[in-house]
Amino acid sequence: MSAGDLRVDSAVPGVSIERVGELPAEWDALVAADPGAGFFQSRRWLAAVLTAWPDARPHLLLARRNDPGGSRDREVLGGVVAIERGRGLLRRIHGLPQATHGGPVMALDAPGGWGDLSGARPWVDDGCDAWFGGTALGGALVTALFEGAQAAEVRLVDASGAGGDRVTVCPGAAGEFPTTRLLDLESSLESLWRECGSGCRYAIKRARRDGWRVQRRGARDMPEIRRLAQIARRERGLALNVPNSLLAALESGTDGPWGGVDVWVGLRDGGAVEAALLNLRHGHRAQNYMAVASEIGRKGGVQNLLHWSAIEHGSEAGVRVYDFGASPGLPRVERFKASFGAQEFRVRHWRWRSPHWRALVALRAGLQRCR
Repeated sequence: MSAGDLRVDSAVPGVSIERVGELPAEWDALVAADPGAGFFQSRRWLAAVLTAWPDARPHLLLARRNDPGGSRDREVLGGVVAIERGRGLLRRIHGLPQATHGGPVMALDAPGGWGDLSGARPWVDDGCDAWFGGTALGGALVTALFEGAQAAEVRLVDASGAGGDRVTVCPGAAGEFPTTRLLDLESSLESLWRECGSGCRYAIKRARRDGWRVQRRGARDMPEIRRLAQIARRERGLALNVPNSLLAALESGTDGPWGGVDVWVGLRDGGAVEAALLNLRHGHRAQNYMAVASEIGRKGGVQNLLHWSAIEHGSEAGVRVYDFGASPGLPRVERFKASFGAQEFRVRHWRWRSPHWRALVALRAGLQRCR
């Protein structure tokens, strides 16, 4: 299916959804204003993913306001960014990206959008109405992605819950509900410090007392991230699920008006960098994507200081949400993130498989059991 093959009237009156070949000029401003969106729905992330996986193609849906006059420049109200890989019966569609980010993007004043939820903050308030019911426009975008896919498999992470449960009406769809950790930076720094656990505060004070210094750098220092990842792999056998090609693509980009890349590094007594964070900023949100350290950095507790430095900077720079990300199956890492007072927030991870793909997966599983 090529761009332009999908054009449907949505369940929201006066709004239609269509597939397009490229993102509109106002896309990043739309993402920056959406309280549930972030870097992983931005133009820069899409460009990095397409660079890292040359076989991928963009799969973009836009919601536009209907214009009875037939204007070609109809107002963009929202959209979903995804990529395609494979061809024919093996074609798969993945919403950007993996893990616990992504989902529909909506204008604040869009019909059927966040404005209909009576002030709920779905990017912070766990259990709010947005998570359970979603929004009409978000649901229409998610449904269009699944029902118009003509693919073997579709995956979508709905981080803010904008789409609700509407995808469950699609036969073959199933959901998982991982959690992430969010810190509300609209509180004062004094309040944020008090919310940290005693062990977290002690580690921050100890790192400072032991001579650790933190510097905020940019994408050009991405080689430090890759070097420390190699050290972690060599020292502790850790393999980070982030391709070097993706890091290189982020390194080559430039920061724009809506956000960019921060590399926070920890040094001791003027020596080499022993720990680093990779944070991605977009609009009101800062998202931690990677945290790596050598054995020296890990034992020195500098990771606490790095995160706290990023939180301090974000609070002063007008960032409203600090997203620690998810660590499924890693209880020690989950406890570390919780020690900052970050709230646990559930997200939706949807997967749909066509009948022939489900049969193929079942056959493969059966063959593996017979071995």
